[in-house]
Amino acid sequence: MSAEEESQAIIYLYRPSASCAALATPWVTLNGYKMVLLGNNQYTRLVVRPGLYMVQTERSDNWIDGQPDTLHFSAEIWGIYFLKISLQIEWHLEDLFLILCARCSIGEDTSKIEEADKSIAIPELKKTNFVSPL
Repeated sequence: MSAEEESQAIIYLYRPSASCAALATPWVTLNGYKMVLLGNNQYTRLVVRPGLYMVQTERSDNWIDGQPDTLHFSAEIWGIYFLKISLQIEWHLEDLFLILCARCSIGEDTSKIEEADKSIAIPELKKTNFVSPL
């Protein structure tokens, strides 16, 4: 740990590769501040003070019709947290009919933020690419 990271916590925000909603790029905010546009197969790393945090996904120019999500959690001194962000399309039978009729609606994008166990997060992180936070 660097001197800057002493007495702090580390948050990894990551989005594993997924073929559904691959082009959607949500904003990820921390306590209301935009931190990163998180694309498919990307992660970022934040060093924060211990305390209570709210992580949210928000719509962007590349994710205009999705359902955002919110996660509240407490970061403790020297804690390392892995927050997995998933985007999924919920397919409905009527959506398939609309696709066959050449309509634009194909389903509803939903996002999910969840704290991932280190044993799951590390292998997933190794397959992603780093993107700098704002």
